Amino acid sequence: MTSHLRGWVIYILLLFLRFLFVFDLQSGYLHPDEYFQGIEVAAGDIYNLDVLRTWEFHLDDKGPLRSVAGMSPFVHIPIQAAKWIHGGVDYKTEETDFSGSDMLNRILFPSRLVTVLGSYLVDLFILSCCIRVDHHQVSAKQTKIQKILHSVQYHSVPTALLLYASCAFGGSLWSTRTIVNVWESIYVSLFGLLLLEVLDRLEQSSDPTVNKQSLILFMCIQSAVVVWGTFLRPTYILFILPLGVIELAFILVKFKYISMILCLPSVLFVFFNTFICVIIDTLYFHNVSLLQAFQVDFSRFELIYTPYRFLTYNSNSYHVSSHGLHSRFTHFLINWPLIFGPIFTFRLFTQPLQRRSISSCIAWISVVFPTFVLSIIPHQEARFSYPMPTVCLFRCWSEC
Repeated sequence: MTSHLRGWVIYILLLFLRFLFVFDLQSGYLHPDEYFQGIEVAAGDIYNLDVLRTWEFHLDDKGPLRSVAGMSPFVHIPIQAAKWIHGGVDYKTEETDFSGSDMLNRILFPSRLVTVLGSYLVDLFILSCCIRVDHHQVSAKQTKIQKILHSVQYHSVPTALLLYASCAFGGSLWSTRTIVNVWESIYVSLFGLLLLEVLDRLEQSSDPTVNKQSLILFMCIQSAVVVWGTFLRPTYILFILPLGVIELAFILVKFKYISMILCLPSVLFVFFNTFICVIIDTLYFHNVSLLQAFQVDFSRFELIYTPYRFLTYNSNSYHVSSHGLHSRFTHFLINWPLIFGPIFTFRLFTQPLQRRSISSCIAWISVVFPTFVLSIIPHQEARFSYPMPTVCLFRCWSEC
């Protein structure tokens, strides 16, 4: 076995390790919000269990702060699907004698499985970035799968890919847990993958008409991802904003004034998906089922826009202080070294001094900008920085 294949074997073993953590189901948690901000809420909604529903999911003067629409792809939908597969008993009408382990398999396992599958989008994003670095060695006519196979056959596994897959704050542990920051990183990766597709289309000039059609399609999908990611956690916009600005700049340079027309469908998609999320949350927090949506007089209800409530709550220093106050430099001096180690952190933040290139600046801005904004808020947990490892992998454009 050649040396470069050994690296890929190690990486594949790390991928299987994620599945091992899911199938070897443990009820313990790395952070209590794994349950409080998703699992318990869905368990109460789908199985009518008596669960602890935190204040963030109550309609009052502070809440709700969490969007059920945003987290449903990772919690409600997989748990409901698992219930259908199991031929689930309706807990509202029938007595059951399910054991605790059976309930874990019905509630915790589906959500963790979907989370792990989603985490592979992060791996794909990293690998796609690294392949893009070596685009001069790969034919532009090759499909995405052909490029990946070419990379595996002729190149060593990217260091960034191994770093994510082996890091506890990355693929090896946290990506197996049902915590909102992990889902946020999945949405960031999905946006990044779509960004790479858009850039590929911009570089192709053989058929401008087809390019414009595919551009509009990918941008509309991006718009939907942005909305659902923002409803999941409003800080999501910080991680993709630099990438979005770069994408718009490339489109503007390529198509000039036509760019406004190209972006119009995606803008409409933003409003449409926002409307859907607001309606879902409004119905949910007013205890109205989706089946009754067309029979409801919405003028009687206050529309629930959870991102606005989230930002309003966290912009109040009194509210933030009740969760604990930290130094403004906590993310820079503690959380980043905790996630990646001091050496990597130092190299990351001194990137422009090491390699003065456009890709290096993109990587640097994509990390420093969200870190700086999050540092303004005095409550700083390491998990808030979790989606940033996804963004900082743009640094592999210059170091793969």
